[in-house]
Amino acid sequence: MRSKLPSRPRLAALLAVPLLAVAVLAGAGLAANLDAGTRAVRVRGLGPFDAALTALVHELQRERGLSQPGADRAALRGAREAVDRAAVAYRYAAVRLDVSDRDRRLHRRLDEGLAALAALDRRRAAVDRDPAGAGGRGATLGYTGTIGDLLAVNGEIGLREAGEDAGLLRAVAASAAFSRAKELADRERLAAAQASSLGGLDGAQRLRLASIAGRQAMLLDQFNGLAAAGQRRLAAGVVSGPQALQAARLREAALGDGGDGGVPDLAAWSAATAARVQGMRTAEVGLVGEVGRLAGQAESAADRRAALYGAALLLALLLGPLLWLLAPRSSAPRPAAATAGGPAAAAGAGEPGPAGAPRGRAAA
Repeated sequence: MRSKLPSRPRLAALLAVPLLAVAVLAGAGLAANLDAGTRAVRVRGLGPFDAALTALVHELQRERGLSQPGADRAALRGAREAVDRAAVAYRYAAVRLDVSDRDRRLHRRLDEGLAALAALDRRRAAVDRDPAGAGGRGATLGYTGTIGDLLAVNGEIGLREAGEDAGLLRAVAASAAFSRAKELADRERLAAAQASSLGGLDGAQRLRLASIAGRQAMLLDQFNGLAAAGQRRLAAGVVSGPQALQAARLREAALGDGGDGGVPDLAAWSAATAARVQGMRTAEVGLVGEVGRLAGQAESAADRRAALYGAALLLALLLGPLLWLLAPRSSAPRPAAATAGGPAAAAGAGEPGPAGAPRGRAAA
C-alpha cells in the first residue's frame, strides 16, 4: 500500500513557503515604513531651522536694500540690528539641528552657512567707509552671495532629509524653488527702486533685469509643477494673481521703455515689486509651515502602514507554530491482514483442508 506523510510533516511542507514569503515581505515593508516615518520626523524637525533661516534671509534682504548709495543711515542701523538678532536665532537653530551624526556633508554645509554670516562685518565696514561709492554698490553682490549660500544650505538639507519619500521631496523642492524665486523678486525690487530714482535703465541693467525675470519665471514654473495643493493655494496670489500680473506688466514696460512710445511708470513698477515681494515673504513663511504639516501627514501614514506590516509579520510568525500544535498526531498504519485472532489465525484461516474444506472445519 502507498505510504502517506504524517499530518504534521505534511502541514509543515504546505505552509513553510507561503508563511516564509509573508514574513519576508512584511518585514521588508515594516523596515521601509519605519525608515519613512523617521525621515518624515526629520523633515518636520527642520521647521524651527527653516523658520529661523527664512527670517534671517528677509532681514538680510532688507539690509541689502538699505546699503545702497543714498539710503537712510538710521534705517540701515536698525536693519543691521534686526539681522544680528536673526543671525543669533539662526545659529541657535543650526546648533540644535542634529544632522552631524547622520551626514557629515550636511554638517559641513551648515558650517558654510555660518561662515557666510561671518563675512557680514567686513561687508558692513566696506559700506561704512564709502557708502556712496564702491562700498555701497558692491554691497549688493556681497549680500546676494550670502543669501544664495544660505538658501542653498537650506534646500540641500531639506532634500537629503526627505530621503526617497516622493511627496516630501516634491514639497521640499517646491518650497526651495519658491524661496529662490522670492530672492530674485527682491533683486528686481532693488532694480526697480534704482530705476525709479535715476529715471530709467541702461542697456546693462536691462539685460540683467531680463535675466532675473526669466530665471524667476522658471523657478515659479518649477514651484507650480512640484507643489502640493496646499502650497499652491498659499502662493497663488503672488504667483499668478493680480498683484503678480501687474508687476510683470510694469516690468515689461520698463524693459521696453514704454513699448509703444509711452513712458514707463517706474514709480508704479517700484511700488508693485515692493508689494509683491512683501506678499512673497508672507507666503514663504506659510510654505515653511505647510512642509511641516505635510511631513506630519507622511509620518502618520508611515506609522499606520508600519503597524499593518508589523501585524502581518507577527501573524506569520505565530501562525506556523500554532497550526503545528493544533494538527493531529497521526499513528503508523496497521497491516491490512491483521484480524482479532492475530497473524497466525489469519494465516491458518486461509489454507484449505482435505476434500477442499477449510483446515479448521476438517480438524473438527
